[in-house]
Amino acid sequence: SEMCIRDSINAEYGGGVSDMEEHCRPWSEVAAAVSASTAAPAKPMVLVCFMQQWCPPAVHTARMLLDAQKELAGFADVLMVDADSQDVRDGFPGVVCTPALVLFYKGALVRFQRQSWPEDSKLMGCPELADLIDTLHCARQTSEQGGGVVLVEW
Repeated sequence: SEMCIRDSINAEYGGGVSDMEEHCRPWSEVAAAVSASTAAPAKPMVLVCFMQQWCPPAVHTARMLLDAQKELAGFADVLMVDADSQDVRDGFPGVVCTPALVLFYKGALVRFQRQSWPEDSKLMGCPELADLIDTLHCARQTSEQGGGVVLVEW
C-alpha cells in the first residue's frame, strides 16, 4: 500500500523532514556567500544543496551534509536551500529534481561530467560522503589549475 511504501522510504532515508526548514537559507544569503568566496583564498568554494522538504532522498543528502560540516569546513561553505522556495527558483532557475548539489569556486559555477550524462553545473542524486569529498577535492584542484570540467565517477 501507499502508506507502507512511504514508511519504507522514510525508514531508509531518516524519517520526517520537520527539522530541515531551519537549515534552509534564502537565495540572497547564498548569493552573498558566493560573492564573498571570490576574496577568500583559504575557502573559495561554496557548495549549495538544493533540497525539497517532502523528498526523502533530498532530506537524507541535506542531513548528511549537515552532519559532515566539520569535515567540509576546511575547504567549502555548505548552504542548504529549499528548491520549492520562490526566491530560490528566481535566483537559480533550472533545478527541477532534488537533491541537486551546485558548487561555486571563487564565484564561478563548477561544471561536472558523469559517465553517460551530459555535462552540467549540478550533481544529482545522493552521493556517499567519501565520494562527495573526493569530488570536492578534485573540483578545487581542477579550478586552481585554470578550470575545466570535473569528471565524476559516482
